[in-house]
Amino acid sequence: VSYYSDGTEDTRRTYVFDTNSNMIEYTLYMDNEFRRSIKYEYDSNSNKIKQISYNQDGSQGVWVEFSYDSNNNAIERTVYDADGVIDRRETIKYNSNNDWTEWIYLSTWSTSYRYTNEYDDNFNRIKYVRYNYDTGEIMSSVEWQYDTNNNNIQTIGYNSSGLQSYKKTYEYDSLNRKIKESSFDESNNPEYFITFEYDSNNNL
Repeated sequence: VSYYSDGTEDTRRTYVFDTNSNMIEYTLYMDNEFRRSIKYEYDSNSNKIKQISYNQDGSQGVWVEFSYDSNNNAIERTVYDADGVIDRRETIKYNSNNDWTEWIYLSTWSTSYRYTNEYDDNFNRIKYVRYNYDTGEIMSSVEWQYDTNNNNIQTIGYNSSGLQSYKKTYEYDSLNRKIKESSFDESNNPEYFITFEYDSNNNL
């Protein structure tokens, strides 16, 4: 609860939880009046499967539905407007390590995107690409390189033309602690570098 300088109530938020400590209701009051609330539903694994908002007049507003795979990874999120019409939908795919590999964002009112991740045999992410879903055009991408200890030693971002937009390199000591980070611009000109030192207890 927050108060005005004269001691009267400004904002109050209340929360209700189930026996599994999942929040099932959130309510907002302002100036001692109800403003809005959100109710939540969960499956037997405590995954949130539905979220419904209610307006100040008590009418139902936007609601969201969620789906999960057998590993409890979120695989679909659908947002509906107050009339029950789909506003946007997200679908997600994963690899055997439960890392997401494809994320599709479909919107009825803005640009829709498709995002992809690629991984090496050690499940280190090595490439990320953002596409315009409708045209298939690459909007941006990032590539990562690793040393034999799976430390990220280089990250390069690319723009929609496939040209470098930035680059960062990293150095490590024999204990795989990061000791230097260097940043470069789109022309590979140095921008800055940061060094890291540690004490005998591995504290930075």
